[in-house]
Amino acid sequence: MWLRANALNVRRPFDRATWRTARPWLTYGEVQYELKKFRERSLGSIQVGSICLKNQDVECAVRYEALATKKIFQLDITKMINNFYDFSKKGRETKRSVLDKINEEFLFLERGFVTERDQNWKTAVKQLSKGKLLMLRPKMRERNLASLILELFDVSTEEADLDQIQAQLAPCLAVSQQSISAPILRRALAITGTKLKYKNFFEIVNGIIEKYYVRHPLANEDPARLKAIVNQRVQISHDNAVWSLIDFKIVPRHDFVCEEYEQAFNEDYHEPPVLSPLQLPFFRFKHPYMYVRKKQKMNWKNFIDRCTRQGQTTPKTLDRANAWLVAAGFVPYEPCSHVFNVLRVQGLSCVS
Repeated sequence: MWLRANALNVRRPFDRATWRTARPWLTYGEVQYELKKFRERSLGSIQVGSICLKNQDVECAVRYEALATKKIFQLDITKMINNFYDFSKKGRETKRSVLDKINEEFLFLERGFVTERDQNWKTAVKQLSKGKLLMLRPKMRERNLASLILELFDVSTEEADLDQIQAQLAPCLAVSQQSISAPILRRALAITGTKLKYKNFFEIVNGIIEKYYVRHPLANEDPARLKAIVNQRVQISHDNAVWSLIDFKIVPRHDFVCEEYEQAFNEDYHEPPVLSPLQLPFFRFKHPYMYVRKKQKMNWKNFIDRCTRQGQTTPKTLDRANAWLVAAGFVPYEPCSHVFNVLRVQGLSCVS
């Protein structure tokens, strides 16, 4: 009877005013149980009066029932967390801050809210917990995304197509190793507005120059570096004609000149320097890796003297080398690191 009452509603956008809930005859938990049984015996559709409902219509009906009764379950909580956070072993977010963040969105969607004592919340974050913190890293903040949108678009009198906005943002987010979701994009567009027009490359490049550089008549910026810094934000090919229009008489506001860092192949060894936002693009130009670590000056002689030149350098030798590094007060290296080339090129193995 519940499906018969909503047979037409499941093929329309959800409307709380017209939806007929299963209460008081069935709780939402009982509706989910009936859905489970339906999945087990369904042949792809069900006839309800004169209307044939397919499996996806029945699934939609249960989803609409959750919206109508303002129920939030473990899967809903997990999906909402994934809207605003990425899993990271080094991430450290308090449970309270994550809970407040997802509750903002649930309240916006008129889905109610989650409490700290809710068993579904405890189950959803159990695998993410590390003590009192969660191993999560925030996705790109809506204000940072709004700033990026305004770098790519100008305010206009006409509505911008959402697909065009997402298409222009995608390569920029990929280069900066950031991720967003539909709620974050919606919040960013609430700040910028949707009446936008895509800028031309000349305006974009000069906007980035104004942010990270100072103009000086005696300066002469390396075109390769400027192109790399611009492409951290916007993808413009190095042979694009726009570069012939750019004035390279500029100097960085805050350059990065330290050479004490190298590539790390594992997030566990990631140790970036403390940088100002105006230094970060110049650091990424010198070290365009996802993870970096400080270089270490090691005297390999003591270790090499304990090796023999038989066969080739084995993983066991590298494990012993790392143990020696730790004993000497150094941070170990990944087996694929170029640091171990000093052993590999000599074929050193068989540590005594």
